[in-house]
Parts: sequence; C-alpha cells; structure tokens
Amino acid sequence: MIIILFGFKRCGKTYYGRLLAKRMHFTFIDTDRLIEDLYFREEGLKTTCRQIHQDLGESAFRAYEQKVINEIKHKKDAVISVGGGAVLHENNLLALGRIGTLVYLKASKEMIEKRILSDELPSYLNPHEPEQSFERMYRDREPKYVQVQAREVEIDNKKDDEVLEELEEIIKQTREINHGAK
Repeated sequence: MIIILFGFKRCGKTYYGRLLAKRMHFTFIDTDRLIEDLYFREEGLKTTCRQIHQDLGESAFRAYEQKVINEIKHKKDAVISVGGGAVLHENNLLALGRIGTLVYLKASKEMIEKRILSDELPSYLNPHEPEQSFERMYRDREPKYVQVQAREVEIDNKKDDEVLEELEEIIKQTREINHGAK
C-alpha cells in the first residue's frame, strides 16, 4: 500500500507524510530528499532541490525526479511526498499512478501564498516580483492539480488529527478496494 501526497509547496506534504507514516507504521519517503541524494551520488555535491533546479533548469531537474520515481516503484507500505511540480509532468504522473494512490493535499490560495512568500522563495518564482509570479504559478497549477485522478484532502482550518484521519480513511478504502479486486 503506497500513498502519494502531492500539492503546492508548503501545503504540508512532508509534515503530514511523516505523521501518517509513523501512525501507520509505514516508511516515509520524500522525493526531494532522494533527488538531493541522487545528485550527490552522481555529482559529488551536496545541495538542495532549489539549487539543482536553479543551476540545471527545469528539464534536468525533472530527469532527476523521474529517476527517483523509478527507484521507489517497488516500495511497500510507504507514504511518499512528491515535489509540487512532479504530477504536472505526464511521465511522472503515469508512473506515480502505477505506484500507488495519489492524494492531493489541498490548501487555500491564501495559506499557500503566505507560507511560500514568508520563506526562501522557490527557484520558479521571480524574486523581483514574488506576488505576481506566485499568482501566475497558482493560476497555472491549481486547475492541473484538480484534474489529476486523485483523492483530495482539504487541510485549511483542520487539526492535524482530522487531516490524518481522512488520510487513514483513504488507506482503509484503498485496501478494501484492492482486497475486493483480488
């Protein structure tokens, strides 16, 4: 059983992923950390996904991401957090859909904007006009996230336990469906 959490940067994918994995006695996997590890193995440099994306560009970064997704396809009982852009690329989306159940952690635009702009800006936002570039990015990504064949968990105004209970229910329902299909 694999649950794959996706959504905007700073929506809580890693946070809820770790908590859910601990509760369910699953392995937690953060693809951003795996990308950084892979880059270190291949290039001998320890750096961040932000820096990799900034230095190499979108297509090279997505190539690393695709390698990492291929590395995790045989995992069992895991909660996987993927970067905000992972499901926007068809190859990644198809591979992730074969690996497990996709769950969109949906947060309000206001929450995401506040969280993103209050921290180090992602490399895909223009530092000279952060609000405007956030707005463009949000308008581009949000409809695409909604179109992904995925379960959806809204996180605004919810306590951690409420979010985790919804995620646990998705796991339970997925297990029932998979068990019934056998």
